[in-house]
Amino acid sequence: MLAGVEVTPLLPGELRGQHAKTVRDGDLVVAVSQSGETTDLTLSLLHIPAPTRPTSFSAAVFTPT
Repeated sequence: MLAGVEVTPLLPGELRGQHAKTVRDGDLVVAVSQSGETTDLTLSLLHIPAPTRPTSFSAAVFTPT
């Protein structure tokens, strides 16, 4: 739970193989890439069936100084 909301952390392969079809309309999917390589994450998100698939993607890059 985070702020009263159920949170399920997954690796991209877990989302693709086990959970993509459980995403419902109105769910929030937050995809984070530690390495900065987003291909695996993007492909995983595309396994979420329409019409519940996110329609926009945003990327933020953090570079420690």
